[in-house]
Amino acid sequence: MPSTAGSCYVPLAANFDTCSAIPLHQQPQRRTPRFGCPTLAPRLLSCRLPAVACPPPLLAELLVVPGTDPAKPGSWQGLVVLRYVASPQLPGPLLDVVVDLSVPPEAATLVRTSPSAQWSKEQCQLRWTVPRIAPGAAGELRAVFGGKAGVAAAAATSALSRQAEARLLFSLRPGKSLSGVGFQVAAAEPEAPFMPANMQCFGEMRVRV
Repeated sequence: MPSTAGSCYVPLAANFDTCSAIPLHQQPQRRTPRFGCPTLAPRLLSCRLPAVACPPPLLAELLVVPGTDPAKPGSWQGLVVLRYVASPQLPGPLLDVVVDLSVPPEAATLVRTSPSAQWSKEQCQLRWTVPRIAPGAAGELRAVFGGKAGVAAAAATSALSRQAEARLLFSLRPGKSLSGVGFQVAAAEPEAPFMPANMQCFGEMRVRV
């Protein structure tokens, strides 16, 4: 591990098993607008469990490594690295993973990313989209930022180390849940059999340096 201002494996906030039960004939219409949140079709029942109720599906670490631009001696650049690994105990792959990286204005000049990502200059926010993370799989997202004109290198490093934050959103394939919670829909007639419901699980976590 490189020497950095700090790292965090435990998310600051997490909802690892947010489930919705909807009739099987209603497939969820999930859209991810640019820098917005996914939306769902109307649901019959929704439950939200805290992180301690489920094994962590994903571990993440956010690192900040200050440096200089080799082509511009004396200039400042900051490398931000997000490393993640999915739990091998997942009941299925994590799908539609969205990673939003927010950085302070003092260090909001994007130089390059790996892999490619969407950049919102107005929001000082970078978005990666990872279609699928298999159980036990690991990965890394990188971005290099330059300092704002007139901001000293020490101030840019301090701001990036204190304020950089990553927000991760993900889901599981319909029918899967981290906690094992399941739903059935009761019919209007007392003796009628229960009908199966379609489970959809979503998760969210935030990580800071």
